[in-house]
Amino acid sequence: MSWIGILAFLMAQSMASDVPVCQTGSLNSVRVATLNLMTTEVSHSKFFGTWESRSTAIAEWSFHQQIDVLATQEGTEAMLESLSAKNLKLQKIFRPRPASDYKTEYTTLFYNPCKFQLLDQGEIWLSLTPDVPNSESWGTSTARRSVWAHLQDKRTGKDIFVFDAHFDHKSKIAREESAKLMLQSIDRIAGNRSVVLMGDLNVKSGEQTQALLKARMLDTRSSSVTPPKGSESTFIIGGWRFDYILTDVNTTACAYEVQMPRTKLGFLVSDHQPVVVDLEI
Repeated sequence: MSWIGILAFLMAQSMASDVPVCQTGSLNSVRVATLNLMTTEVSHSKFFGTWESRSTAIAEWSFHQQIDVLATQEGTEAMLESLSAKNLKLQKIFRPRPASDYKTEYTTLFYNPCKFQLLDQGEIWLSLTPDVPNSESWGTSTARRSVWAHLQDKRTGKDIFVFDAHFDHKSKIAREESAKLMLQSIDRIAGNRSVVLMGDLNVKSGEQTQALLKARMLDTRSSSVTPPKGSESTFIIGGWRFDYILTDVNTTACAYEVQMPRTKLGFLVSDHQPVVVDLEI
């Protein structure tokens, strides 16, 4: 072999060694997902069937997909109670909002208690006063918040911080400021440990919010070791990509997929499609 051939071989080996090795179902693997449940309070929800049928389909989908952590948005207390009762594998982390009723929407995390121990949890109000419940800033349409959980794998002892956020759909400035606040909060709460930020960020391609997040975190659609599956868009009605799963730079995304679960009558379960990502932590 010529010296040129030897050099090419060594370079190829070096490049191969930089590619993360992913093993589905390994001790270090975690399957996470985000899904905007579509509140029953919106008028177009009637075109997707009843919540009874949708919640059954979502529970069955998350069970068969073996989701370890599920981030949800827009679920009312009644919707979340119904979903939680049907999916016995996942445990709900419910943080009530002050002066709320059954029509109030929640950003809520579910996790697999057989796999993880819940070490800590909290909330961040997406405003200039993030510790003040129901606080609003930057012209948001309503009080927005993120909820987070510190989870420890019962088998490996490794821990991961999961953040679930729902950015405002009207105010672009609010989305930008919310992104900055989330990055600051992640640094403060998680430090240099494994982090996943999921949710309906209402961010269109090319917005400054997207650039702010990608400057500090990895977008799993592009960082995934295997090519992404499913459509790029996640919002059925507008055809936009609103739903994201991002990680810290040390967490490997092995697979990324936008899925399309349906009810038994063939209705989509929401006006958003769930995003599912396999991680190695």
